[in-house]
Amino acid sequence: MQKIYVADVVGDEYERWYYHKNKVFLDAPMGMGKTRFITDVLFDFILRKRNINIHHNDKLLILCNRRMLGLQYWWEMIEKRCSYHELKDVVEIKSYQEIAASIRGSGNVDELLQEYSCVVCDEVHYFYADSDFNCYGTFAVMHALLRAGICKMMIFMSATGDEIFPILEKALKKQFKSVKNVFPDLNEEYRKIVLQNLQSYRNFDYVHPYLLKDDKELIYKVGHSSEKWLIFIDCKERGKQLLENIRKNGKTADIIHADNLDKDSRLVSQLVMNGQLDKEVLITTSVLDNGVSLKDPLLRNIVIMTDSPVSFVQMLGRIRVGEQDIVNLYLIKREASEFKKRAEASKKLLDKFEKALEQFSSVKAFDILCKVFDDPWSEEAEDYRKIYTLTPEGVDFIPAEYSRTRLGNNFLVTKRVELYINELAMEKTGDAFKMQSLLYKRAMSSPEEVAYEQISWIGKTRADLIICSEDYLKKNEEQLINELESFGMKTADEVGDFKKHLVSDFPDVVSRYVKINKGTFSKNQLVKLCECLGFKIINETVNGKIRYTISRRSNI
Repeated sequence: MQKIYVADVVGDEYERWYYHKNKVFLDAPMGMGKTRFITDVLFDFILRKRNINIHHNDKLLILCNRRMLGLQYWWEMIEKRCSYHELKDVVEIKSYQEIAASIRGSGNVDELLQEYSCVVCDEVHYFYADSDFNCYGTFAVMHALLRAGICKMMIFMSATGDEIFPILEKALKKQFKSVKNVFPDLNEEYRKIVLQNLQSYRNFDYVHPYLLKDDKELIYKVGHSSEKWLIFIDCKERGKQLLENIRKNGKTADIIHADNLDKDSRLVSQLVMNGQLDKEVLITTSVLDNGVSLKDPLLRNIVIMTDSPVSFVQMLGRIRVGEQDIVNLYLIKREASEFKKRAEASKKLLDKFEKALEQFSSVKAFDILCKVFDDPWSEEAEDYRKIYTLTPEGVDFIPAEYSRTRLGNNFLVTKRVELYINELAMEKTGDAFKMQSLLYKRAMSSPEEVAYEQISWIGKTRADLIICSEDYLKKNEEQLINELESFGMKTADEVGDFKKHLVSDFPDVVSRYVKINKGTFSKNQLVKLCECLGFKIINETVNGKIRYTISRRSNI
């Protein structure tokens, strides 16, 4: 079946979006060419318009949530057959963090997007996913962009938009309502929200899920594999321990996290420009959960440790595959106590959000800020950075409906500021508490139930999960032995297909005895596998052609 891309489905519809200044939600699975649609279709369209009339305000702004995603756009753009100055005139790539800094500096939203005719907000789930990471938050940035883009074409893109698209739609409608006095004659087309939902093309058939007992079993599997591994960890210290043990087993490995992301330029460049790992194993935190497409033919194994369905899908989507490829997904058993601890922490923070809402009318912004600045590393300061979001005084880009959470304004360091309840972070915390509670409930039944829940996020059933226990391996080895006993007589080509079949159906057993490479193994490795299991491979000439058979040693 021919692969379908975003550009194929959208066709010329983007031209109508552009002329009518529509607000477009592009909800498309990973690997469907969202980035290429922007760089190869939308960019070329705006470049043509610019060349026809250079005085028109035709310019594209691409906003990213990760520096690596911005770099990926840049490396795509330099392939264009145009000069640097043409690129500069037609497109600009910025991060959401840069937009936040602009608002913090001036608070002037009117000038924020003035020079652009089209704004692409990529990985837009950033507004939700990163909403609790800093005191300025994504709440104000989201509303500033929506207000500034009222009269622009805006495209909001994500492969995991279940949480953020309803939030964006609600926020947009509030913006449309709040600007009636500012833009009384606002074209109705500018208010049109176009939902381009392509999730029906999502397909995880290439994923084979496995459940491992613990980190020791993971280290063993990595050590006996000839393929590459991508390991997403939920704790930096756990990642460092894995790195040490994997290297002790003779594997080359790297680790990447927020602290070294900007320091290891070699590793980042290799990932962004070539989409390949230069080591056998890469261990990473969520800093790599989006913005990088890995197209390494030897990368066929991924380990994911996360409680978030959004992060789970994003992490899995880092590996881009061809039509015949498979990816082995490994989960690790976790005890109920781990989920209980996380759920309790989320509930504690959620209660603080609700208390802040109840007390908003009596709380002074200056008191909150002083507590954060006086003791920035305290638990209270950490909570405040999640609960409240900071904006310059007098901003008008947050609709009036949110004024009930405004805490007032006070003089601080030559500037007046206002605080709002960070409603995006509050929603994220509530969702996290619900999911952690569900996983705790599943784990109380058995650790396997957690894995069943997680693979359901990608449409897999209980029957799809392979539990890598000793009993499972013993049963699989017995089945593999049956395959060897029923081998019959085969040609060289048929032997090649047989080896691929063994790797596909019995990867854990085969990898215990031989080195797997690109979904198969050599003839010498087949000889070794047979010997380890008490068989011998024989070749003989039949009617002038070489044929192969497999027999037990006792039968020879």
